[in-house]
Amino acid sequence: MENVAAAIALAVTDNRAAGQIYNLGEPVTPTLSERIQRLGNLVGWGGKIVILPKEQLPPHLPMNLQWQYHLATDTARFREELGYVEPIAEQEALRQTIVWEQQNLTATSTEQLNDYLAEDKAME
Repeated sequence: MENVAAAIALAVTDNRAAGQIYNLGEPVTPTLSERIQRLGNLVGWGGKIVILPKEQLPPHLPMNLQWQYHLATDTARFREELGYVEPIAEQEALRQTIVWEQQNLTATSTEQLNDYLAEDKAME
């Protein structure tokens, strides 16, 4: 959140940004598996990431996402023209995200996401 706020503040206060359109994001966007592994490493998770076809997923796991669109964007112009650098490094930002999630997720919201027996069966 702090990184996005810093980028927005830079764009609205730097005259060079007037009338420009910039992409905002990470310097290099990790794949979903890479991001999950990074988060897992920070919480000491030793599990294995398994990718299954949507048809094999338990009913509670498929998400209605439009994967034909790329989530990675080129942020080089924003960084080069305005000199943007994230004030909070990736690992610290992920750590802060984990802390926030742990403090703000409710038992009800996690129960709706977890059906481990169905997930185990899907992997068989």
